[in-house]
Amino acid sequence: MNCNQVVICGRIMEVEGLRYTPAGVAVVELKIGHASHQLEAGMRRRVECEMPAVALADLAETVSRMLPGTQVRSGGFLCGRSRVNRQLVLHLNSIDII
Repeated sequence: MNCNQVVICGRIMEVEGLRYTPAGVAVVELKIGHASHQLEAGMRRRVECEMPAVALADLAETVSRMLPGTQVRSGGFLCGRSRVNRQLVLHLNSIDII
């Protein structure tokens, strides 16, 4: 199955420093905060969450220049943080300032 796509709007809560993998690929980790109202079981519900995310290569360099508080629309896929740590992380394929 290939159905693993996420789009979420929110604001950048924090951006870690740009680093490079041993292979020389740029990596930056960030946290995106989301708040909205959603319909659930016919009722309006306030939704708030913080999503850890990671960007690689050229996108990492772009994200590393973004400031906390910036409103963004981000898209990508979910993956476990590592083989051992199964905490979900959003791996970004796109991020746009809104």
